[in-house]
Amino acid sequence: MYSDSQLDYLVENPDALQLHKRVLLYESLPVKSCHLSQKQLKQLENLDLIEVTSGVIKPSRTLYRLPHYDNSSPRSVAKASNYILKHIDLYASREGSPHQELSYAVQMVSPAVAERILEQMRAFKRWVQSLASKDVGPQVKPFIMVGFAKQLENKEL
Repeated sequence: MYSDSQLDYLVENPDALQLHKRVLLYESLPVKSCHLSQKQLKQLENLDLIEVTSGVIKPSRTLYRLPHYDNSSPRSVAKASNYILKHIDLYASREGSPHQELSYAVQMVSPAVAERILEQMRAFKRWVQSLASKDVGPQVKPFIMVGFAKQLENKEL
């Protein structure tokens, strides 16, 4: 699981976050393709987010999980939320794109419908994850999906 210090560093350093994502997606990158300073690379290494050996940057592990409300402190979950929101900030095209869907709906629904929507969001995320390619060649493209749905309390409006 990502630590608080790892999440803080990645959210505060968008270039480091983008490099970390590229390394995770492509499994390795040549150091010479990296546009970070040596200090930033060293910090990613010190935080156990990457390994640098023989001129190649690799992820320090194959799986990173985000803190979640049912397994972490509220403070850690807040940091994970900031991390997810940073992805939207970094990757969403403000002008739109034929390869992007940015949707929005606010409406009244019953509590049962709200729960069903949340269940469907979780199922959709699992389905998207099930489609991950094992290849990292030119025939596959990086893809990001961020979902948000919440049953609001009246006091939140």
